[in-house]
Amino acid sequence: MFLGGRGGSRGGRGGFRNTFKSETDENGNDEGWKDGEGQGRGRGGFRGGFRGGFRDGGNEETGRRGFGRGWKGGEGRGRGRGGFRGGFRDGGGDEETGKRGFGRGGDILIIGRNEEVFPKASTSDKPDQEAGENAGPKVVYVPPPPPEEESSIFSHYATGINFDKYDDILVDVSGSNPPKAIMTFDEAGLCESLRKNVTKSGYVKPTPVQKHGIPIISAGRDLMACAQTGSGKTAAFLLPILQRLMADGVAASKFSEVQEPEAIIVAPTRELINQIYLEARKFAYGTCVRPVVVYGGVNTGYTIREVLKGCNILCGTPGRLLDIIGRGKVGLSKLRYLVLDEADRMLDMGFEPDMRKLVGSPGMPSKEDRQTLMFSATYPEDIQRMAADFLKVDYIFLAVGVVGGACSDVEQTIVQVDQYSKRDQLLELLRSTGTGGSFKTDEPPQASAPSPAAAADDEEWE
Repeated sequence: MFLGGRGGSRGGRGGFRNTFKSETDENGNDEGWKDGEGQGRGRGGFRGGFRGGFRDGGNEETGRRGFGRGWKGGEGRGRGRGGFRGGFRDGGGDEETGKRGFGRGGDILIIGRNEEVFPKASTSDKPDQEAGENAGPKVVYVPPPPPEEESSIFSHYATGINFDKYDDILVDVSGSNPPKAIMTFDEAGLCESLRKNVTKSGYVKPTPVQKHGIPIISAGRDLMACAQTGSGKTAAFLLPILQRLMADGVAASKFSEVQEPEAIIVAPTRELINQIYLEARKFAYGTCVRPVVVYGGVNTGYTIREVLKGCNILCGTPGRLLDIIGRGKVGLSKLRYLVLDEADRMLDMGFEPDMRKLVGSPGMPSKEDRQTLMFSATYPEDIQRMAADFLKVDYIFLAVGVVGGACSDVEQTIVQVDQYSKRDQLLELLRSTGTGGSFKTDEPPQASAPSPAAAADDEEWE
């Protein structure tokens, strides 16, 4: 890159700074370029620093200030006796005739004195240009397919020894006429397929958020629930949604060019939304309901094809959901359920504008015509305001445990170490808590090369 400096606009010192130096001396003898730094004096000054290519014009020997073959840049024009602002390609202002030359470039934007030089902004809206999505390589990553074997789908951890302590957790339910809590999954009114899937998942009895949340959602009430991560809230909203969809029937078809899901679930991170998707896939196993997950970092062509195969429950992160909806691949006219999980984290991560844009998307049913469910670990003023905006007036507030408190079953340990001992102490902790695995710390992980098929996967969506 060539760093431009300052130049006078009307003669005087017309110098520039570059990683190359024109050996044009003060008498106007132009002998080429060499490493170094300097300035040419005379009447051939120009205004503004530049970062770009070479200058073939600007002949001090004749005292003219024209520009020959220039550098690629933004848009600009060369003025007669003045400086220029912009980049030039193959031509520019000719002082001999006093005319103004014009040129266009495509790579570098050249601006004036004391101004910063930036690459010219791209207006590309290509699908797979991630964060800072105006530029950068295409995303070609395609995730491995989820497991198809029943044993893998329903694999689960053994129930913890403290599970029964859930019964001692304080639960606060407020709102007009809240439905009565259930004590067992048999009281949830689930169909045979869902009951079997619940049993295969190892669910024995509902957690507090499930005891209260399932009947509230089944009754068609909007819900604002504050519950800790790991309290079972995913099943609390998935089971009643699946039950209602199966009872009323679903309309998604892989032959439709626009999918219209009955439920949309939003979460702040790809890890969380993928976890919710796998839970939805597990509970919907063997039924007519098809969940789909969309999130950033995955090839958009692949994502769109998955959606177009049929989508009843659409799980996604805010940005990718808006992208898929904006492409016209997902319609909202049949939406019945909108779930915002970990709403407080979405606010902390700056997703409030995206959530409000999603709720205000064309075709989105009003809050009176849809059922909205919000889940959050905390209940700050921002969440309260959002609940008032997104939920019906008669929504029910459910608080499980201490709102904003840490999970009592998680042991938290503080280890005080010196500044330069953190790495060694961390490795020691990993070794002492590991299960026989090895820890490789000397070499950074190597990214796998994308397949040629994946690299070309997005062409039809551009």
